[in-house]
Amino acid sequence: MHHMVLFAVYGWLTLSGVVHFMIDVVSHHVRDKHPPGLAASQYYGLNSSYAAGQAAYGALCLWPNWNLPSALDSGFVMVLSIVSGLCWLSISVLSISYWEPKLGAVIYLALLLAAVLSI
Repeated sequence: MHHMVLFAVYGWLTLSGVVHFMIDVVSHHVRDKHPPGLAASQYYGLNSSYAAGQAAYGALCLWPNWNLPSALDSGFVMVLSIVSGLCWLSISVLSISYWEPKLGAVIYLALLLAAVLSI
């Protein structure tokens, strides 16, 4: 059961990172929402790195969960996942003005708490 919850946790993280990138970077670029300049570079850079970090970490945790499920049972991995979730939440609270990334980080932390409790 624990490994199925981990699939949900890291699958959600990967999915939310990819969706965040598609909505806040690709669609804004295609629709030309931000005129070229420093503010546009900051917007695209912040959202790209935020989403890429989420998607990459989620994918990197899905791979061992699929191939070697016992690798993610260590306390170090759970603590690292909690710290990364709190970092994503703090970055979104401090830097991103809209609520969707904050909700995504809270859902990730709630799923992670369920995974920790299912050990």
